[in-house]
Amino acid sequence: MSLSIGVFVGVIPMWGVTSLILPIVALRFKLNLPIMIAVTYVIIPLQLFIWIDFIQIGEYIVGLKHSPLTVKSIQTAFQDDFTKALNQLWIQSLCGLLAWFLIGSPTAVALYLLLRKLLVFVKI
Repeated sequence: MSLSIGVFVGVIPMWGVTSLILPIVALRFKLNLPIMIAVTYVIIPLQLFIWIDFIQIGEYIVGLKHSPLTVKSIQTAFQDDFTKALNQLWIQSLCGLLAWFLIGSPTAVALYLLLRKLLVFVKI
């Protein structure tokens, strides 16, 4: 359970949130927090890789116009109008969270079931 929740929380499309969520989940469900933290550190490249994809999928689900996300476009948006850019990124982050939850929840359950069978078979 610690591994699958570590992966699930590790790919959340918001920076720093994992550090807040993991201890709460670990204490609530009496899970192995060091294992969960280690898994999230290992999964960081995947988080970076699919972060924008989650946002784009969330925009599609909600029906928002697709907005190109590049470092240059974000910098330009903040230079042009800071509050508008902040608002836009906030909305995009919420879209990313929606997609993360809708895709990540069943994936985490499937990963848990797979790992449970695998770890019983390997007897770790």
